[in-house]
Amino acid sequence: MISIGLVTEFFVVIFGLLAAASWNASDFNEDFASKKFNIYGVAMIVPTVGLLFLGGSALLLQKQIPQIEEIIWGALAGIIISAGLIAFCRIFRRVHGLWKPTKK
Repeated sequence: MISIGLVTEFFVVIFGLLAAASWNASDFNEDFASKKFNIYGVAMIVPTVGLLFLGGSALLLQKQIPQIEEIIWGALAGIIISAGLIAFCRIFRRVHGLWKPTKK
């Protein structure tokens, strides 16, 4: 007989691996896009796509709309993340020559 604790631990490991895989896949795609396109455009599109997915899933699951303070904090976090991504890519471009747009 399989205990509930064993099944729970199994799903914790599975969901942890899926979360790591999705994080790495999104990071790879972001790096790929930043090599092909302007980094400022990538920094604006990435949070927008995340917002669309989160908003769509909230509507699908019929969650309540957050308060205005929570929306402001979330928008501020998105701006800070975008600024950090731009700074990170600009530093790597100077140091390693990475994230340069390719020429056709």
